[in-house]
Amino acid sequence: MPPCIECTELWQVYTDLRFKYRIAMAAGAGRVSDDNINKLRDASELARRVFKEHKMTHDPKPRGSATEAPHTADKRHSQITAILLPSATVEKGE
Repeated sequence: MPPCIECTELWQVYTDLRFKYRIAMAAGAGRVSDDNINKLRDASELARRVFKEHKMTHDPKPRGSATEAPHTADKRHSQITAILLPSATVEKGE
């Protein structure tokens, strides 16, 4: 299922803020004030949390709950068989 429009928009806001924060950090001392760097960092963290919270609305069950059924063994792996071949020998003198 493709992500909803709101997921896409929230992800874009987060990545834009994160890029701006990284660029501000790389700009060096004196070019961007510490206050602006802190604001960008806080805004990007808030955007990340909002995105995660919105993403959880798509998940019907919270992960790690006690009512969750235990994982069953993957049947695909239990059907894998190995074919053993005789070792290849090199005969000398031919």
